[in-house]
Amino acid sequence: MSSLYLDKKGLTLRTQKDTLLIYEADRRVANIPLRLLERLMIIGQIQLTASVLGKLGSLGIGVVVLSGLKHEISLLLPAKADAARRLNQYRHCTQNALPLAQQLLADKFSTQQAHLHHYQTTDHSLWQHWHTQINQAKSLETLLGLEGQAAKYYWRQLASLLPAEWLFQGRKKHPAPDPVNALLSLSYTLLYAESVRLLTAAGLDSSLGFYHQPQANRASLACDVMEPVRADIDRWVWQHLLQGTWQASDFEYQYGACLLHKAQRQAYYPLFEADAAGWRAHLKQEIHTCLNRFNIECANTENDTQWQTWAQICRKTSNN
Repeated sequence: MSSLYLDKKGLTLRTQKDTLLIYEADRRVANIPLRLLERLMIIGQIQLTASVLGKLGSLGIGVVVLSGLKHEISLLLPAKADAARRLNQYRHCTQNALPLAQQLLADKFSTQQAHLHHYQTTDHSLWQHWHTQINQAKSLETLLGLEGQAAKYYWRQLASLLPAEWLFQGRKKHPAPDPVNALLSLSYTLLYAESVRLLTAAGLDSSLGFYHQPQANRASLACDVMEPVRADIDRWVWQHLLQGTWQASDFEYQYGACLLHKAQRQAYYPLFEADAAGWRAHLKQEIHTCLNRFNIECANTENDTQWQTWAQICRKTSNN
């Protein structure tokens, strides 16, 4: 199964039998067998018809649309109606929110601690204290406070590893004020989209969570299950920053938001996809754990076929 990233204005998508056809200015530039596609990521102004969407939906291919400077996300997903699973989910999310959130936050702290330990820049006794506080918490508000304390420490330690030119002083968003936050925001958005897609495939309601409470225009359960996986993304971003994959000059500022230059985005997507198998596996594990905690029988949400990438196609269809 694979991902296809399309980030170029003026492309048109069509289907012919079981093949996705990509056109640019009435010239066909790519033919992709639909049986190989699992997700289609559309960034920018791409044209496609309702019949194309219908074909993608009938084959279970999720379509993710990112738009605007904030990478606002829209998801067009094949729905899987599973009333029994959702009833169990609703009951557990409302009746057992605190213990579910305690375990979730403990898992998140463990992955953050492991990330900092990789760089030998963490105080293990401090994390142990926070784990103890999690177990003693009597409300979600208390957990949110602990998460905030840990976040300040976590980002401060990571910031100390970067040269000053990156201007990173902690996690900030909406909009991202610096290159590091721009990379984190874009990567988290892709993680969020995958979380919604997998939850939908598992027959769950991604909008009803237990730690992230219901909120308009937010898939709260998707936010929940991705929390322990965020550190995977952080490690990936820091790895490439410290290796010099990106330079500060690779970014631009528009209306107060920091963004990757268009040319650099074409390199980013294949690079991200090349390392995505690990965090996707972690995300699947978190969803299966969630199903267990909801007392729902676990089954594979999709075939665990080897993840394939379309880096060559992305570059071909995205270059100016």
